[in-house]
Formats: sequence, C-alpha cells, structure tokens
Amino acid sequence: MDNLIKNLLFVVVLLGLAGCPAEPGKPAESSTPAEITKSAESAKPAETVMPTEPATLAETAKVAEASPPVAPGKPAEPSEPAAILGRDYTELNLPQPTGTNKIEVLEFFSYGCSHCFHLHHDLSAWSQKMPKDVELTYVPVIFRDSAEPLARAFYAIEGTPDFQKMHEAIYRGLHVENANLFDLASIAAFIAKSGSNGDRFTASYNSFSTGSKITRAKQMIRSYAIQGTPTLVVNGKYVISGLQPADTIRVLNSVISMARKERAKH
Repeated sequence: MDNLIKNLLFVVVLLGLAGCPAEPGKPAESSTPAEITKSAESAKPAETVMPTEPATLAETAKVAEASPPVAPGKPAEPSEPAAILGRDYTELNLPQPTGTNKIEVLEFFSYGCSHCFHLHHDLSAWSQKMPKDVELTYVPVIFRDSAEPLARAFYAIEGTPDFQKMHEAIYRGLHVENANLFDLASIAAFIAKSGSNGDRFTASYNSFSTGSKITRAKQMIRSYAIQGTPTLVVNGKYVISGLQPADTIRVLNSVISMARKERAKH
C-alpha cells in the first residue's frame, strides 16, 4: 500500500511539471513602481508658458514720461559736434555791424586763391539750401593793386542774371583752364567768350558804383582784420578760416545755430 501511494504521488509531480510551457524567450520583466512613475511623467504634456502680464497704466505712463515726444514740425537737432572756440573758429575783438536783418555770412575771397576755389563748390552747394534766415555775401579781397582787376570783375557781374555762371567761369578759367586774367581787356574777352555780354561787363567794370564797392571792400578788409582767404565771418562776430571745405561747412552750420540762439535772447 505504501508503495502504491508513493508511485501515485510521483505521477502527480510529473504531470505538474509537464504543464509549464517551454521558455521561447525571456518574458518581459514587470516594471517596478519607480519606473512606472517615470514613464507617467514622460508622457505628461509640456507645461504651457504663460505670457507675462501686460504693463500697468502707471508703468506705461512712466515710460512715456522718460521719452518725451518731439514737437510737431520741429526739425531734429544736427548730430554733428558743436564748433569749439579757438579750434574751429575765433571771435572778432571788435564785432562789426551787419548789413542785413538776417544772419549775415560774409565770405572774404580771391579768385586767384586756390583754397577759395576748393571751397567754392561746397559753399555754392550750401548756399542753394541755406536756411531762409541766413544771407550770404561775397567780399573780394584786395591785398595788393594787382588783385583789383578781378575784384572789379566780381562787382561787374554781381547782380546780373548770369552771375552764378560767370562766377564759376572765372574760377575755372584761372584754376582749370589756366586763363591769363590780369586786366580789363583779358577779363572782358574771357567773359564774352564764356557767354556773357562783354560790352555790358566793361561798362559795369568802369562804373562809379563798382568803384564805390571796391572802396567799401578795402575798408571791410581792415575792419574785419582779414589776414587770408577764404575767411567766413558770421553775424559780424564769428570768424572761420584755415579749415578744409567739409569742416568749414560743418563749423559754419554750428556757428549759425549759435548766432540764431543769440538773436532769440534779444
């Protein structure tokens, strides 16, 4: 009997072992609690970044106060550096009265001066767009008698319809074409060749009016203590000389602004 029971038990064990399938591959390991938590977190959607709150009215007003608006119609101030006394310009010891109600700009020049010729282009371009409250006047310089014929030539063409054309022609004749302009005959022939009326020029050259202007120019050269050309004098006070053309125009604009502010105080 005991042997029978043992044999039955042995058969039952063998049947139990036959019920487990063979391992085709290693079964997937079950995830641990920590790994499940990690997977859940990675599956969470990305957090939405909320926009910052708009500035309050008080903050907006504060920004507006920090940047005051430009007055309508007011031109922006030039960004060029201000002219410096003693470096860019000087002042006359005895300021001279001006001959206009506008801000006066005098150019003391000589047709034979190469520096005047170099400034001529820039100054002419500037004069085409100069402020309406500014007036430009040319004053021919006569340091010696030989310079008087060309000074008379200037006054003979001044005020004529083709002044700008002849003014340019004389400069170019001397410095580009090497024309020999030293007396009335040579200058009158050159003027006629350049397209103006030679007879009218000659009459104006010899006129009493031109003689009076020559006398006045000589007086101004002494009164303004002119030592060389070109020299610009603004409002009978500020003197600009010895600069390159571009710097001359820069300083001229700055000094005119100074003169304008002075006029506003009176």
